[in-house]
Amino acid sequence: NSFQVTQSGVVSTERDADNNQRQLGFYNTNGLVGTIATVNSQTNYNVSSDARLKEHIADSAGSVDCIRDIRVRQFDWKASGKHQDYGFIAQELVEVVPTAASHDEEHDVWCVDNSKLVPVLVKAIQELTARLEALEA
Repeated sequence: NSFQVTQSGVVSTERDADNNQRQLGFYNTNGLVGTIATVNSQTNYNVSSDARLKEHIADSAGSVDCIRDIRVRQFDWKASGKHQDYGFIAQELVEVVPTAASHDEEHDVWCVDNSKLVPVLVKAIQELTARLEALEA
C-alpha cells in the first residue's frame, strides 16, 4: 500500500486479498469518500454511499418534473468540431440538478458528472412505473 498527501486530501493505492487493485482512494476528514479500482477486467468508479455516513434518511420527492426540466442538447465541440447528438450544458443543468454540475474556479470551466443523474432517473422510472401500474389496474 502507498499513500500520497495532496492538496485535497490523501490518495492511496492498494491491493486486496483477491489481488484487485484500488488505483486511487480519496479521503477527507470523514475517511474514504471514493475510489477508482480495477476489478477483474473492469474499472469501477465509486463514491461513498454508506448509510453509516448519513442521517435524516427518507424517500426523496418525485423527480418526473425534474427530468422534464433537464434540457438535452446537441452541439459541436469547438476544439474538434465533432458533433454530439445528446449532452448537457452544465450552466443549464446546475439550475435543475445542482449536484450534477460544478464549476472549476481554477480553470473557469463548468463540468457535468452524469453519474449524479442516475438517482434522479431511477426515481422518475419508479414514479412512471407506479403511474402505469395504476392505469393498468
